[in-house]
Amino acid sequence: MSAPRLAIVVLNYRNYRDTVECVRALERMDAPGAEVLIVDNDSPNESEAVLRETFPQHTVIQSGDNRGYAAGNNVGLRQALDRGAGLVAILNNDTMVEPDFASRMIAHAEAHPGAGALGALIVREDGSPDRMSARRIPPLAEIFWNRGPGRWFGLHRGLQARAYYPSIESLAAPTEVEVLSGSCLVLRAALLEEIGLLDEATFLFWEEFILAQKIERSSYKTMLFP
Repeated sequence: MSAPRLAIVVLNYRNYRDTVECVRALERMDAPGAEVLIVDNDSPNESEAVLRETFPQHTVIQSGDNRGYAAGNNVGLRQALDRGAGLVAILNNDTMVEPDFASRMIAHAEAHPGAGALGALIVREDGSPDRMSARRIPPLAEIFWNRGPGRWFGLHRGLQARAYYPSIESLAAPTEVEVLSGSCLVLRAALLEEIGLLDEATFLFWEEFILAQKIERSSYKTMLFP
């Protein structure tokens, strides 16, 4: 049985310089079969022209309307699924991947067929693990408190901490988690067929939590592969 084909969606809005660096890192991956789809989210500058000129070997898609992170990424996700990708990665354009990223994520997907959403450990420029790599789904009341009165009383910091795993640095093995970072997220095509794409009612925040809740109700699980 052949490995599932991976398509990687990179969303650009105005900042084509970061996108160029991101895609060049993708070109250094050890999985030449991985497809790169660049979506320009109706940038009001020369982004689309620069990206088409720089990467004629990759697919560059114009969304035609900047409706945010979810809607922009969905443009790429739909095309990837239409082309028969078994796995689709969403990668923020300010993110750099290691050369073995694609091959390892494909291997993890094959070894863990129950994982519908797969995440990698996000590492900051100073080498420290980012606790946003994996989080918990906070209760709705906490979200409202953190975004409202709790902010003024300085209490939101302690409550917010409960949404994070306390020892992300110590993770060394594949682990089931609740929420993965949308900056580097691999989704199984079969999962998206079951739960649908990202929620386009959002613009820039909460997509990850909404997605996590949908996965929680699905036949798949969410896993971090550090």
